[in-house]
Amino acid sequence: MPVAWLPSVDRRAVVVFGLLVVLFLAPWPRLGRAFCTLFSAYGNVLVASRQTALDARPRFEVPPPAEVSAADGGQWAVVLRTGDRALPLDTRIIAYTPLAIFLALALATPLPPRRKLIVLAGGGAFLLARLAFAVLVPLGRAFGSGGSASTLAEIAWTVLVTPPVMSYATPLVAWWMALALTTPRAPAPASTGRRRVAVRRR
Repeated sequence: MPVAWLPSVDRRAVVVFGLLVVLFLAPWPRLGRAFCTLFSAYGNVLVASRQTALDARPRFEVPPPAEVSAADGGQWAVVLRTGDRALPLDTRIIAYTPLAIFLALALATPLPPRRKLIVLAGGGAFLLARLAFAVLVPLGRAFGSGGSASTLAEIAWTVLVTPPVMSYATPLVAWWMALALTTPRAPAPASTGRRRVAVRRR
């Protein structure tokens, strides 16, 4: 009998997911600043992998609270420094929210421990790859040696990154894909001929 791609969702899993979402998305003090530090480190690794037309390579930094406003993201803001310019970026919607929702989904899903770890690793890698795409396409457009990203990359960025709803839809896709790819295969049924041989031997 084939194994379903998605495990059965019971009331307990739904309640756990709801509690985890509230926990992860709550406005905890200093959470935004800590995440911005991690985002800046990841962003700088991405920037280092790209060739730019600037003498001074752009760099993500966590600004002092006095340098950013609530409109720029407040405690969730990082700045991309390019020479004398500092461009603010709100990391909460584009980066933190998809990761938090996916983590809540993966932890709330009733799975064996080994499969749950694989789901967490695979889905997390998918979301980090999307985040890299979300960072590198605008950088290539603004500072790349070619001056713009490819047409295909621009279309994908507009569809997959620009709409705010994708920050909520993408973790669902990552969760579903991770579950589908880790679904154990059902054992193949024994052939009729082998069963007859076994009966004769008895």
